[in-house]
Amino acid sequence: MTPAFLSPEKNRVFITGVTGYLGAHLVAELLALPWVKLTCFVRAPSQQAGLARLRTSMTEFGIWEAGFSDRVTIIIGDLGKPKLGLNTTQYAQLLNDVDVVLHNGAAVNYVLTYAQLKNTNVNGTQEILKLAQEQDIAFVNVSTLRLFDARSDGQPIRETDAVDEKSTSYSGYSRSKWISEKLVAAAGKRGMPYFVVRPGLICAGKDYNSPNINDALAKLVTGCIQLGAAPQSQFQFNLTSLDYVVKGLVELMLASDTNGKTFHLVNDTPTLCSRILETARTLGYPVEMCGYLQWVAKLKAIASTSDNALLPLLDYFEDDLPQKSQGRVFDSSLTQSFISDRPVEDAQIDDAALMRVIEGFSQFQLFHKPA
Repeated sequence: MTPAFLSPEKNRVFITGVTGYLGAHLVAELLALPWVKLTCFVRAPSQQAGLARLRTSMTEFGIWEAGFSDRVTIIIGDLGKPKLGLNTTQYAQLLNDVDVVLHNGAAVNYVLTYAQLKNTNVNGTQEILKLAQEQDIAFVNVSTLRLFDARSDGQPIRETDAVDEKSTSYSGYSRSKWISEKLVAAAGKRGMPYFVVRPGLICAGKDYNSPNINDALAKLVTGCIQLGAAPQSQFQFNLTSLDYVVKGLVELMLASDTNGKTFHLVNDTPTLCSRILETARTLGYPVEMCGYLQWVAKLKAIASTSDNALLPLLDYFEDDLPQKSQGRVFDSSLTQSFISDRPVEDAQIDDAALMRVIEGFSQFQLFHKPA
């Protein structure tokens, strides 16, 4: 049995992607462990500016605490540069100050091509791996379940399933994260301790209840409310609580025997798009439920005259998308076997969670509350 990646004896964590939605909440969850020493990688002109970026992000999410400034070390750099943009002294110091890397940094974009994302998502992972392999540093790689966007055969997708070029063909983002995973696995074969985590589509939780106002869910809800229409169809996705993802990931770092494994932090029970927008209707938003193809036609009809939030994703809404979404089924039994007896809330999404989704987006003024 291999030891846990994170413990009071191995407590120095180097984390990337800290100013984004998931990363900022991972910082908060790690700092809930009083013995953790956290080094945060930030792109900024100076350490002071980097700390200000982190503080601003976490404050917007309602999770910043006054004592955090004294508990984090800021390292300024760039994932897209050789040796992370660090000079020789900074690089050597970082090597001596890290027990485990939590690599969460990436450019998340479903429209850009692989070539446009490669520098940050692939080359950046390669540079972080070089760092980890120079010392006995464990590596936690945050990937994505978007690797399976092109799979819709109705067979359960498990953590041990192979990923290939076909399953990641849907977007440049999926391809970039697949290549990154391959780099991590190759380093693991050379002796580097590692595991991979693939989160589902994240929404606000109970403890961590701030919404992600920049993701596909925000665009979907906002676009439907702007349009005044939503699809009454079998279109679905695996909406997953932020609490479950954040707490589950940290608990996996604290668990033994994770080396070389892949984990899916996802709600295996999918949520219908119509259920989310029916919740909006319950809250008074004037949204007409209509057939999926009719809804797509309404979007296309305003494409040249509107700034609807969904228009950049219009090509995503293929005629058979509802059927494809029904054929994408997840089974995260392996992950459950590691965290089911740990303090991690259930992944299921109830009506209260959907209320938080709609109200959270409204509070961030993505759309106006009904009169």
